[in-house]
Amino acid sequence: MTGAITLTPLPDHTQLPDEDGSFVKNFQEHRNNGRYEQLAANKRGH
Repeated sequence: MTGAITLTPLPDHTQLPDEDGSFVKNFQEHRNNGRYEQLAANKRGH
């Protein structure tokens, strides 16, 4: 076999998209953070 394989270069960090509109879950966020936000919203009257 004498087939030539052509390789295309991978994109660098400047060519990658930085946002796509989707929401990303932060798994490093403390699990009680949602509770704190609810308490703060209740105190503000929301």
